[in-house]
Amino acid sequence: MNLRWLSSALRDLDSGETKLYIGLIHHTDGTAGTLKRVEAFRRHYTGDFGVATECGWGRRKPETIPALMQIHREVAAAIRPGPGPREVTQ
Repeated sequence: MNLRWLSSALRDLDSGETKLYIGLIHHTDGTAGTLKRVEAFRRHYTGDFGVATECGWGRRKPETIPALMQIHREVAAAIRPGPGPREVTQ
């Protein structure tokens, strides 16, 4: 995944006390696709961040919400900081 365009945008980003949340969670490719985007994003941003969906949920079909919540849970567990370097696990 090529997110090189992010390098210049993120290089000088000073979010101060604010934690960056980035819309990397997509329902269409699930946890696997999201973790690939997280891995690519980490190559360009070394600060603390969280993940969110790429868009709001207001227009989403209600029957997609349980699967989307499951993706959120799985990704949050995979990127949770712990001892040593943070790694994406699948």
